[in-house]
Amino acid sequence: MNPYESSEGSDLNSGLRSQRPRIAILYDCVFPYVPGGGQKRLFEICRRLVAMGWQVDWYGLKSWEQTGEVQVEGIRFIPVAPSVPMYSESGKRSISQTLYYGRAVAKVSGLGSYDVVHLGQWPYFHFFPAWLYTRFGKAHLTADWWEIWGRHWTEYYGAKGWLGMVLERLCARIPAKLVAISEMGARQLGGIGVVPRRLQVIHNGIDCRRILSVAAAAQQSDLIYVGRLQPHKNVDCLLKALPHLERLKERAFSLTIVGDGPERASLEQLSRELGIQDRVKFLGSIAADDDVYAQIKAARVFVHPSTKEGGGSITSLEANAAGLPVVAFRHEAGLSPELIVDGVNGAWVDQVGPQHLAEGIARALDLQDNRGTAQRCVEFAGQFDWDILARQYHQLFQGLLR
Repeated sequence: MNPYESSEGSDLNSGLRSQRPRIAILYDCVFPYVPGGGQKRLFEICRRLVAMGWQVDWYGLKSWEQTGEVQVEGIRFIPVAPSVPMYSESGKRSISQTLYYGRAVAKVSGLGSYDVVHLGQWPYFHFFPAWLYTRFGKAHLTADWWEIWGRHWTEYYGAKGWLGMVLERLCARIPAKLVAISEMGARQLGGIGVVPRRLQVIHNGIDCRRILSVAAAAQQSDLIYVGRLQPHKNVDCLLKALPHLERLKERAFSLTIVGDGPERASLEQLSRELGIQDRVKFLGSIAADDDVYAQIKAARVFVHPSTKEGGGSITSLEANAAGLPVVAFRHEAGLSPELIVDGVNGAWVDQVGPQHLAEGIARALDLQDNRGTAQRCVEFAGQFDWDILARQYHQLFQGLLR
């Protein structure tokens, strides 16, 4: 048998495993082998579902070195095909890769025998074989829905973007239940026709105890950004805000940038053009979460300038759990309003632009100087602990099985 056409695996019906509720996860990117917010969310939820008695099988593209299946934290990672690049040479998501994963999922003929099949939103084409197998099997089909692109599809792909707009609306109607990651996301799904009874909000989460246990990195920084270096993240705006902030506060500020992506070279060049290269550190991608937390804890304010997040953010919650206030643009496609209480755990910036961002950062720096701000940030983040959110998933899935 072709190892990439495995349906249920040799021991799927053997022993104790077959008596447990069974869930199949369909997402091309497998964490911890491929970093990213969506797959990290699924991984954190899945390993806790395992502890609650679930059998969890994740069907993804093979991004690990070992032959065949691997098991991490009780989750079985089952390869459906070899990994291929997610992004084209232009830096945009590869359409051929999305079709490739969809075709690979179509070969997993045992999906209907699971109790639940849960999909990661991207890359859409896997929704169709999943729907077909679950329709003629016993499985309940659910999905995480992380963001609505709407008209951004045509901005991203040009004329071909209309297909993405159609796919987005069509796929949102396929699962029995959609999990939105924010109140903003739920409203956006309602705007494309998803009825409330098919929606549940379960926010992104964090491991509060783990973050609290990590010591700060030795080299401190005033500001920090953590995330991909892509155009919609607006890291260029953050760099341009630094000189404004320094004039406003009449002193120099240091900035640490953690992450990599297609914009890195141009951002490094921009820092040189602005004359701030001596105060900006580009650390690139950091593999270990604890090392990222250490860098966050060594800073005073976390800046999240993205204007395309679908409402949710793991890194902003991690920053709060580390005691840092978060600065973000108030934007219809950015962070959801419930994630920042202005003056408590961060500061909203009402207009997108370097000067406005500098003013928001200045307010957050003043807030951080206030006694008790770090503790309020930690307390706010506590409500988003992964343990709490995993129980919400468990209750959702158990409700479908009754």
